[in-house]
Amino acid sequence: MKTEKINQIDWRNPQNGEERILITRLIINSQIKVCSQFHIKEFEKNKYIMACNHNNQIWIYFKIDLLNHKITKLDSKLISKLNPPR
Repeated sequence: MKTEKINQIDWRNPQNGEERILITRLIINSQIKVCSQFHIKEFEKNKYIMACNHNNQIWIYFKIDLLNHKITKLDSKLISKLNPPR
């Protein structure tokens, strides 16, 4: 995953109902409690970088794989190269 490519993709809110439902369900099932607001970037089909925020504090970043129902926290090296949502 190349950060240069990812930074060229705009952050967005999940657009369609199904996408939002699947990502929200994955957040809940993974017991991630820091995600009252989130933005995503789809870098491959059904694979996303997600930025989560709670109470307008710091952004926490995750990689999402919807096909395999996986969500993992990004490592700090990759996070340091990402542009945060605006």
